[in-house]
Amino acid sequence: MGQTLLDLLNSTIEEHKANQTELCRGLCSNATLSRYLFGERRMDRLLLSALMQRLGKSPDKFVSVLTDAEYRYFDWRLQILNRVADRDWKGLEELISGRKTADKELNEPLQKQFTLMVRGVLQERLRGDKKGATEFFRRAVCATIPGFSGTLRPQSVLSVQEISALLLWQEYFGDEEVSAALMKFLIDYVYEHFEDEQERVKIYPRLVSAYLPYLQKRNCDEEIYVISRRACEMMLSLRYFICGEQLLGAYIESAEKLGRGKEVEKRKVQLVSWCEMRRELQSLDRTESGEEKAEQKRVQSFDSDSWMEGGYIWDLWQEPELLREVIERRRKQRGMTQEVLSEGICTPETLSRIVNGKRAPSRRNFRALAEKLEVRSDYYYSVIEAKDFRLLEERFRLDALIETKQWQEAEKAAERLEAQLDMESRYNRQYLGEIHYLIELALTGISEQKQMGRLLSLLGLTITDYPLTENVREWPEAFWCTVFTSEEISIMNQMINMLRRLGRTEEAIYLAEKLYAYYHMSAVRPEFHFRTFMGILALLSILLGKEGRYEECIRYSYEGVALCFASCKMSDMGLFVNNIAYAKERLGEEAFSLRHYRYAFYCEELLGNCSMIPKQSYEKLSERERRKWY
Repeated sequence: MGQTLLDLLNSTIEEHKANQTELCRGLCSNATLSRYLFGERRMDRLLLSALMQRLGKSPDKFVSVLTDAEYRYFDWRLQILNRVADRDWKGLEELISGRKTADKELNEPLQKQFTLMVRGVLQERLRGDKKGATEFFRRAVCATIPGFSGTLRPQSVLSVQEISALLLWQEYFGDEEVSAALMKFLIDYVYEHFEDEQERVKIYPRLVSAYLPYLQKRNCDEEIYVISRRACEMMLSLRYFICGEQLLGAYIESAEKLGRGKEVEKRKVQLVSWCEMRRELQSLDRTESGEEKAEQKRVQSFDSDSWMEGGYIWDLWQEPELLREVIERRRKQRGMTQEVLSEGICTPETLSRIVNGKRAPSRRNFRALAEKLEVRSDYYYSVIEAKDFRLLEERFRLDALIETKQWQEAEKAAERLEAQLDMESRYNRQYLGEIHYLIELALTGISEQKQMGRLLSLLGLTITDYPLTENVREWPEAFWCTVFTSEEISIMNQMINMLRRLGRTEEAIYLAEKLYAYYHMSAVRPEFHFRTFMGILALLSILLGKEGRYEECIRYSYEGVALCFASCKMSDMGLFVNNIAYAKERLGEEAFSLRHYRYAFYCEELLGNCSMIPKQSYEKLSERERRKWY
């Protein structure tokens, strides 16, 4: 584990005056935690997540370099969640039965907890045994909260997974008052303790969704109004929609009962349109191949009223890298043999086992290999280099301002962040360089002659092996063997946008397709690179539609829709639906496109996005429809 993360963890523990014994309770011993915090042992990604969440922070602000064992486990969990979303209980049982023992490279209590949660779901869904399911869920809670008997101690600290286990237990326990007291405790705990918005939104809406039936039965309209409104505001400000239909419906209904109907008039229209859009997407049968049918199934399974099945968030939101790919790709780029790379570090045979995924390197060997290859030598690192976690949170808020095009506020936030960061770091210069580029482009403009040069200069801060020219087709094939960081991908996305604006559409498509193919070269699923991968899908969707390649535009757009629903992150949903409507309009399906322009417009309005394109398209086609009747 790298020094930066150690500093951040230790400073966060000190700042919160966290009790170390309480922090590691049920996860590892106090002595083991101390060894992690002193850098004597590497902390696995599963344990890191739980500890950061117990501190109220988001682990997803760190890129993780995963061993093969870690990646296999997270991939298995994603398959489990896919089966739950599809209600494929037989397939779920096969997956859970196929994993007999815990993996020694990951935290055992957390693995045990997750497995028990899944077994409890299967016990009820396949066998109708609610009592047996409740016992599985109780054991799942006790896996990391020893001695749990229905209530939590005031000093308890909890991870997202532990809260999910508690949610399942209370749903089946059978004592309404005990369950309600626990739900109230958890709702207050998450809202107050999870300071990090990125982490709070993972669980708060699901808690409120599970608590609502109890409140509705007792006509607690004021409390329903407060917590459902808060959950909706939290989700929509971050462009998430977890159990969204239920929560938005509860907010609208409670507001009307309390005489605050005007407040929700717009929300009612948006919700109706959202539900229509969901139902239509569910009913479509667009695909033929097995892979595409699996993707279609993904679209059909989202947003049930059940909090458990109504959307999920993958375990890794950031951009994970596979350790062996980082080592092997960089070795080939540098033209080294395995014998040369391993010299003075380990035997060639040991290196061979590492790059084949059969063995994880020791911390010492990993650092030595990383330094020899001139790549980051930390198992966990953030896009920016900072020793204060608050700076990572400021970076997240700055990204949100950029996403919502609040340029004036973003400019001030970027200046504040720059004043606090070490600008000797090339990673900090690269990140803020792109932010300043975007702000300047939006507020004052940058000449066409300078745009590509600026972006190439930023890319060159971290990619020094290749002299990249302004003609992207001339970039060497070896360049695409690089293991890119999310920031490098983001800069290349800006290049695609710049080429699009300059009318160099074929070059833009070439670069976008290269990046799309890049994600499929890795053993890591593209879904685990959700943030950057979605950006590529969005650009391909736009570019191919403008070039008249409508079927391809539709295919990439539906792929984006599926990922939006599965992840609950909806920033690009309106764009994808709008591009489907555009392509269908050009293919002569006006009635279809009219409906989807309307969906796209209300989706953008619901999420607070600024694009007027769907609205203009919808109004244009509506006017055309009216003329047909007069």
